[in-house]
Amino acid sequence: MKRIRFAAAAVACWTVLFAACTNDFSVFEQPAGDDGGQTDGTLPESGTGETGGGSDGNDGATHDVTVSDVATDTGGDAKSDVTTSDAGDSGVGDAPGDSPADSPADAPADAPPDAPVDAPPDAPPCGVTGNACCPGDAGGTCTTGCCDPTSDKCVGDGVACQASNTVCTAGACTACGTSPDVCCPGNTCTSGCCDTTAKKCVGDGVACSGTNEVCSGGTCKPCGGNNAVCCAGPNPCTTSGACCDPANDKCVNNNSDCSTSGEICSTGTCKSCGTPGIMCCAASTCSNNGCCDNNSCVLQGNQCSGGPQTVCSAGLCQLCGTAGSACCMNNKCNGIGVNKGCCDTSGACVGAGSACPGAGGTCQGGVCCGAKTEPCCSTNPKCGAGLSCNGQGICQ
Repeated sequence: MKRIRFAAAAVACWTVLFAACTNDFSVFEQPAGDDGGQTDGTLPESGTGETGGGSDGNDGATHDVTVSDVATDTGGDAKSDVTTSDAGDSGVGDAPGDSPADSPADAPADAPPDAPVDAPPDAPPCGVTGNACCPGDAGGTCTTGCCDPTSDKCVGDGVACQASNTVCTAGACTACGTSPDVCCPGNTCTSGCCDTTAKKCVGDGVACSGTNEVCSGGTCKPCGGNNAVCCAGPNPCTTSGACCDPANDKCVNNNSDCSTSGEICSTGTCKSCGTPGIMCCAASTCSNNGCCDNNSCVLQGNQCSGGPQTVCSAGLCQLCGTAGSACCMNNKCNGIGVNKGCCDTSGACVGAGSACPGAGGTCQGGVCCGAKTEPCCSTNPKCGAGLSCNGQGICQ
């Protein structure tokens, strides 16, 4: 039966195709029935009401080939065979039938329980200061600052990293605190100074980055001026002829006293001064009441550069030998013979025949005489009142 229906359907299809190709649709015209009516080939007369009669063959009504038993049987067979028969499974039969039934059962049951388990918990963002470093090809990364390799956390620029004496600088945790490393947080160094301009540690006595600055006492300070700390390098002081005093590491101007007593700065060097035969100290001074004569010290009582009639007395080179003036070198005063003046114990010359105020007695022949423990005078009275001249020529 099925084979007959299939053949009829095939013939109908070929007929339609032939008519379309030849543009001749007369093949669909049917002979008149018993009642003389003619029906359209595409629809049954019973469906259109052209005949007004029944649908059996006796009244002349004829079915169109497109709605014959082949079409109705085929639809019925296909529906029953494809959806209900598993024997010819090709994916078409099961998929429409099984999927709608299975999906509603599976989907609602799986989705709600799985979602809370599968969804990852919210995590704090990585790469910002205080949070974990983000992963990277060359180690952890941070949006700013540094990734501390010890703690795997981001730290801000200039902030200490976890390892001892390390700080975040230029995007990496770097050693700090010793020269020439960067300064540790708070501009600190374990020794020397933190050069705040260069942000690096420098050793004591080493130049800082500023002009005429040096590390001294843990701080970068101005250097080179008078009484300022000495700069680093071959020219520690800025003034010509100044000295870097080795005793206190400060600059001293030329011809000024150094910090050590008896030393003066002379042409860039602290030198001894003030004693006889060497240079005078600052302000033309010499020790022990010596005299500065042409920048050289002269011992008290010695002749100065002016000749025999000059002497160093009370710190000054002056004329000597006349009455009332200083005694010349070797306690001499001017005059000849009995007219020669005397050098009193006060260091001043006394004229011949005059009283010696310091020692007492009288000046005769260049000597004060007549007082106790003094020589006896050559003329009377040889000794003062109450004294006599002993056998050694001394008044007692």
